[in-house]
Amino acid sequence: MEADMADVIANAQAEEDAREAAALRKRSKVLQQGLPRPPPATVELIRNTIPRHAEADDPKTLIQKELVALLEHDNAKYPMTNKSGKPPPVIPELENLDEQELKEKSGYERASLASTAERLAAAQYEFEAVKKIEAAFREAESLGTELQCYRSVHQQEELIAPRRIEAFQEEVKRQSDKESVLQMRYERI
Repeated sequence: MEADMADVIANAQAEEDAREAAALRKRSKVLQQGLPRPPPATVELIRNTIPRHAEADDPKTLIQKELVALLEHDNAKYPMTNKSGKPPPVIPELENLDEQELKEKSGYERASLASTAERLAAAQYEFEAVKKIEAAFREAESLGTELQCYRSVHQQEELIAPRRIEAFQEEVKRQSDKESVLQMRYERI
């Protein structure tokens, strides 16, 4: 018995959906859930917080390096917007994990194996990292708003400046005429 064309299309669509779902599961949670991401400039700020001479097995340093690697990968492979027209940057390679490895490395399984002190330290570090990212994001937004304000004031000043110059010239002319009249009166006295 031959498959109906509608069944063939439905099967192909189901396979495509399964591939997309598998690809989505390999993305970071931020991309999976469509959450806002920090701008690329924030990655540099986070990189600068990593101590230069830290121990290679220091958990805090390892987490920061992994965070920077994830952010760079996400920004390169899934850019927020590319208005510059520049070619996309080289995408850093990340560990390619299959479904089983992803399950093994999921946060829930790792968290269940960690001690309470380790979980508390990880949560505290994550909270601090999120606070730093949020502060950098707020600062970037603030600077953007300031730039818009300065540009708006600049445009207004460019429009108003010729009228002000004209008004000042008229005032100077009026004062010169008044001074001339007063000088003539003084000569008569």
